[in-house]
Amino acid sequence: MSKDGFDPDIPHHYEIVDLESIIDKDAHMNGFDKDGYDKMGYDKSGYDKNDFDFEGYHRVTDTKFNYYNIDKRGFNDTGIHGVTGTKFDENDFDVDGIHKVTGTLYDEDGYDVNGFGEDWYDEKGYNEYCVDKEGFNRYGYRNKFYFDGTHAVTGTKFDENDFDTNQIHKVTGTLYDEDGYDVNGFDKSGYDKEGFGELGYDKDGVDRNGRSVYEDSEREWDNIDSTDPVFKNDSTDPYEDKEYIKEQFGTGKPFHPDDDNEDEETRD
Repeated sequence: MSKDGFDPDIPHHYEIVDLESIIDKDAHMNGFDKDGYDKMGYDKSGYDKNDFDFEGYHRVTDTKFNYYNIDKRGFNDTGIHGVTGTKFDENDFDVDGIHKVTGTLYDEDGYDVNGFGEDWYDEKGYNEYCVDKEGFNRYGYRNKFYFDGTHAVTGTKFDENDFDTNQIHKVTGTLYDEDGYDVNGFDKSGYDKEGFGELGYDKDGVDRNGRSVYEDSEREWDNIDSTDPVFKNDSTDPYEDKEYIKEQFGTGKPFHPDDDNEDEETRD
């Protein structure tokens, strides 16, 4: 670690952890290495080894800078990098993430300051959550399944509810079990056994606490001040209501998409 408190060995977004660094299968499944950091380089509190969170805020100062006035990527408040001593980091990106050579958010190989391409995957094929396009993480798990289809908990090709790595049920051979529910517990209509959908509402729009999905909008509507001038316009086309326009905007008229640019009047 340099004297300014910045550790240059910490990757941009996450650190790659070898299988040997995993404590055991449980820790492996929970996603934390032996030092207590997940595959993105954050501890259980959401901070990296330099005490910055995902958004770049420091644990102690609660700002974008640490005690030494250095941000998450190693830049000070004048845009100088703590390791290189220039306006660019080791990968030729400046404080705003612009690459020195290309002048864009991507380097010559098409990757941004965090190592991701325009498709949001890095050069090894993983996204920011360390999951590849097939749904597997760096350690070969997809929903607790290894690459070979073996489930980490049951030790078989099926999970605790008899679904395999492709979410096919062992008995029915379909995406649904004998009771008609999928791997996430929803039926073909999108409701669980208690009758609630993925967003937590039943078919009538009521959640588990008996609150209607419409309550908030109804409450907002009830609190609207009907004396607000905006409600005084009775015209179906506000651009035709001259009095309304004059009252709201003074002399002249607001821009209308059908207006000719040369004829557009300006407001006082």
